[in-house]
Amino acid sequence: MAESLKAKLARIAEDYAAEPNADARLQKQINLLADAITQQAKPKAKRARE
Repeated sequence: MAESLKAKLARIAEDYAAEPNADARLQKQINLLADAITQQAKPKAKRARE
């Protein structure tokens, strides 16, 4: 089963706490998470119109 968004956010927060100077890595993870949210939102919007 796919990792939940809440679990992804928790993992990102743990990674950031462990490496506070990893700003570029954190930004990359945020971008990937935003993409995942967008991909999950698209099918829901599509179903709502049908």
